[in-house]
Amino acid sequence: MTTLQRSGAYVDTTALLPIDAGEQPVANTILRRLEDFDFLFSANLLEAEVREALERQGRDFGDDILADIRWIMPNRPLASEMAAIAGVANLPAGRLWHLATALFFAELIPSLAFITLDEQQETVARELGLWIP
Repeated sequence: MTTLQRSGAYVDTTALLPIDAGEQPVANTILRRLEDFDFLFSANLLEAEVREALERQGRDFGDDILADIRWIMPNRPLASEMAAIAGVANLPAGRLWHLATALFFAELIPSLAFITLDEQQETVARELGLWIP
């Protein structure tokens, strides 16, 4: 398996929604963190979560919200990644899927950063060796 040499960050839903909502100063802080990376990645679960959150808030979904995201589509079950996560914490399904997908992709980008605003998810990511900028 070859590794990519450019920098990348996995972005979960908690990090993306404040940017879209213009929630200051959180949005500016996250944007500064994201600017350090050549590529932004996420599981396609992100789109479903963003659409659901915007609908709940009575806001429109625009394709520009996800324009900079490159989708990770695992080509195998993520059982080993989920087992590693379960050894650290019990997470809701969406958080589990985001972390498992990031762990899967970290095999290609060893310096993959994980960007989230969820403290438990950040703690688990750090314990599993993902870089938290």
